[in-house]
Formats: sequence, C-alpha cells, structure tokens
Amino acid sequence: MNASHHAYERRIAGGLACLLLAVSAPAAAHAAPAATGTAQAPVTLSMFYPGTSSPDEAAVEDAINVYLRQKLGVALDLHPIEWSQYDMKTKVMIAAGEPMDLFFTAGWQNFKQYADIGVLRDLTPLLGRYAPDMLKTMNPLYLSGTAIDGHNYAVPTQMNNIVWKGLLINKQLAEKYRFDVAGIKKLADLEPMLRVIKDNEKQITPLFGKVADFEALASYQQLAGGPGALMPGGGTKIANEFASPAMSTLLGQYYRWTTKGFIVPAKQTYDSFQTQALFTGKAAGQTFAVLTGTASYDTAAQLQTATGQAWLEVRLQAPLVTNENLTTSMLSVSSLSKHAEDAVRVINLLHANKKLLDLLDWGIEGTHYRVDGDSPGMIARIGDAYSTSGPWMFGNPVLAYHTKNDALDPNIWARGKKIFDKAAVSPLVGLYYDAAANAEANMAVSNALSSFNTSMEQAPQDPAKALPKLQAKLKQAGVASVIADKQRQADAYLAKRHTLAAR
Repeated sequence: MNASHHAYERRIAGGLACLLLAVSAPAAAHAAPAATGTAQAPVTLSMFYPGTSSPDEAAVEDAINVYLRQKLGVALDLHPIEWSQYDMKTKVMIAAGEPMDLFFTAGWQNFKQYADIGVLRDLTPLLGRYAPDMLKTMNPLYLSGTAIDGHNYAVPTQMNNIVWKGLLINKQLAEKYRFDVAGIKKLADLEPMLRVIKDNEKQITPLFGKVADFEALASYQQLAGGPGALMPGGGTKIANEFASPAMSTLLGQYYRWTTKGFIVPAKQTYDSFQTQALFTGKAAGQTFAVLTGTASYDTAAQLQTATGQAWLEVRLQAPLVTNENLTTSMLSVSSLSKHAEDAVRVINLLHANKKLLDLLDWGIEGTHYRVDGDSPGMIARIGDAYSTSGPWMFGNPVLAYHTKNDALDPNIWARGKKIFDKAAVSPLVGLYYDAAANAEANMAVSNALSSFNTSMEQAPQDPAKALPKLQAKLKQAGVASVIADKQRQADAYLAKRHTLAAR
C-alpha cells in the first residue's frame, strides 16, 4: 500500500468501512474526466439517495422523465436506498467504481472524507455555466460555506437551517397567567413563571431541560462537541467552556431547579424535547417551557404539529449559521460520472423549478397528492403508493409543496429564508474539524463528559462539588491537547481562507 493511501487513511474521521479504506482511493485515482457537452444526449443519469422504494416509483420516474426530456433532454434513473443501508451500500459502490451521476451526501454522511480521497467531482467550474438559475437566487453562503479549499464538491439543499439557543414557551399557559414572555432576557428570568406553574398546574412539568442544553448556553458555538468552543465575544479563540464562570452558573441553575421540582429528570426520557414530542405526541405537550441549545427557525412549528399546542420563542442567543446547518443535505456528482454537466443541469432545475421538485418530493398530482385549496402551498397526500424522505432533501424546499405534517403554517419556510439571510455566520463556517488527528484524547474527553452528564441527569449534583471532579477527569483525559488541536486546526483554516480570499 503506497504512502498516499496511508495519508488518505489517516484523514478518515469516524472510521469508514474496511472495504472503502482498502480500495476506494485507487478507484477514485483512476477516475476519467467527465465528458464535455451533451452531444451524446439524451442520457440517463443515475441518482442515489436515502429513502424507501415505493410501489409507484416507476410511474413517478416516468412522469419526471417526460418533463426532464422536454426541459433538458435527459432522464433520471432513481435509486432510493433504505436509510439503514445507505452508508454501506454507497461505500461499496464507490469501492467498485460505480459512476453515480448524482448522489446524496452530507456533513454527517462522509462529505469531507469523500472529497479528500477524490470520490467527488469538483463542480466549481461547472456551476456558472450549467446552474445559472440556481446561482441567481441562492444565498452565496451556501456555496462559499461548504467549499473545501475554495472548491465545491457538492451543492447543498437550501434548507435555511440556523441554530439558536433559548426557550420555547407554551403559549396557552403563558396567556392564561399573563406572563411577560417578552421580558425574558436571561434564563434566570424564567424562574418566577416556573414557580407559578408548579404551584397551580399539577399535571404540567414546568421545564424540560437536559444538562447538555444548559451547557450549550455557556458557549457561542461548540466545535465538534465540547469541551473546546467559541465563547461569546471571544472571536476565534477556542476555550474550555467547562472552566468558565458561565458554566458554573448554568449548572447551578440546573441543580437548583431540579431540587425545586421545576425540572423532573425522570420525565426527560429522550435526548431532546423535539424527539420526545415526536415519539410521544400530545402527551409531551404537558410541559410549560423547553430549554434548547439546538432550535432552528421551524422548531416551534414542528412542536405545534407534534403536540397540538402553540409555542412562543425566546431566543437567549441570536440565530447562527454553522457548518452543520449548511451541510445537512447535499447532492454530489461522482468523479467517475461521464455526465457531470448534465448532472449539474438537473441540480440547477431542482433549485429553480417547482414542478420537478414536487414530482420528486410528492409524486403525481391527483394520484399521490391533492392541493389544499384553503392553504396555498400546502397539499394533502393520497395513500402511500409513493413517498420520499420529504422536501428537506432536494434543491430549494421553499419552492415545493408541503404538508401539514411538516408544519401548520404554510409561510414558515419563506420566513425561514428571511431568518437565514439575516443570521450571524460562524467565524469558523467552512472548517471541518478532524477529530482523528487527536483521536485518543478526543475519545477520552468525550467519555468523561458523557459520564458526567449521565450522572447529572440521574442524580443532579451541586456543581460546586461536581465541576472540580469533572475538571480533574478532563485534565487526565487530555483536554488541553484537544483544545490546542482544535485551535491549531481553526488557525490553519482561517489562514488558508485568508490566502484564498486574497487571490
């Protein structure tokens, strides 16, 4: 095995399958240049994405291809792969040299690793010529923020994802007790309301708040999980947020509120309230307030759908755009594809053409869905003969129809775009932290923190005693080297970004 392959193997973060490690790099290295032009058209492009095969998939594919042949002179061969099998099957296809013309990837789905080893086609020189409609309307941050060394190896879905930290308040209860929700400027301002709810609403849990959500408020942005984060007002300096006064205050609040019965850890059976609401339905609505470190523009709308109750947002930290937001869902082109130009033309249409999006997302109107005449932009599904994972996966979801299972408000996605366009951007957007560079220390630190959080959930402790013990365990695990490595990678990335911008 040659030295370049060893270098590629060391760059893999999180551990790829042995088969991919063994043979995918040579397959990518022998990739032929994509064919130029579309003289061979009409062509059929293969498209792979996570999803479930549907009985009417062939009928929908035919309808898509009638439209695509008229618009572009190409056709799609759809290949949905079960979510549980998608990662492994795509790795096997990559290793075998399968020329996937279009395939789903994401920041959490090997995007950076695949780009590093040559699996993905560099789309940068193609976008201006073959995706002009997309570029006219797409916020430039989508491409600049997902570029690797100035090159675009995928086109992100325009999900308008942001993250904000704060509270979601049950609107009905807030109005019942005439709470001044707008007056909540810091977490401590919530306590008088929690006391009223506990004293007067015996069936209602005052607050759903996990230890990790309290911890999240101590930092501006965690980098690949803590410890090691950007702090409010701290610029690009990576700090140990668990050594900050803010962390001590927040964990003290968690401890006091559990002892007062405002938080009932035994009722917090899932990692987040959003997940608990999804799996337990309206029963999860028996909560007055939710503390969250990972809310997006549509979290309140999703909770209303899940719980049947309206929720008010109280943002304790303003909306922020991070790498995770931009790379949630992406389409790439294999470096082995002979039809890269045509693939980019299809991507362009997915970002600019409502009809194609609706066909791919929902199927055939009148057969698989009907338009809701009372709610513009909304549809009702007919049966289950065709389904995908939903409009979040492809192109520009703002253009597509939505269902009331997504949200009851048909304008939520347009408002989400406005929030995204105005949100602050992380100074480290575009940085892909490589935990494998310091794998042993990262794992030890992660285990120490996980053990601490589990202990705090099961038997809340006074942080005056618990935090010093955690700090000792983190020190022993190598937290100093983890933070130093995060800072090193951040500084190197910022220097490279500055160099690219100066060209």
